[in-house]
Amino acid sequence: MSLVEVLVTLSITALASVMIVATAKPADALKSEHDRLVSVLERLDARSKVSGQPAALVIERTGYAPAFWNGSDWQISERERRSMPAKIILRTDAAAMNGPQVQFDPLLPSPPPALFVSEGSRELRVQFPKGAQR
Repeated sequence: MSLVEVLVTLSITALASVMIVATAKPADALKSEHDRLVSVLERLDARSKVSGQPAALVIERTGYAPAFWNGSDWQISERERRSMPAKIILRTDAAAMNGPQVQFDPLLPSPPPALFVSEGSRELRVQFPKGAQR
């Protein structure tokens, strides 16, 4: 194989790579945030079931944070606090109450509230882990 052939092969490969990258769709921020939230809910549900202690999700104006019951009060996990990306809104149908809006309590189960992640006119309902309780 001559040097010219190698250079032509490399330039065709580079051109094909550029075309693939240029036409690739960017990640869907709404779907990514939805999936991240489902993952957090699954971890909270599993932790509650394994430890026997309540775990919860506190929905804030700009994001959400996991919280854990310390025997007398909810302790928010600052390390796991998440801010929502710009233009993405998290809302729930849970009535205003003292404490977290979504609770996983192995001793006092109740149906989970509906959670929605929206961006403009698009909205995704967050599916709770199978068997999750509020």
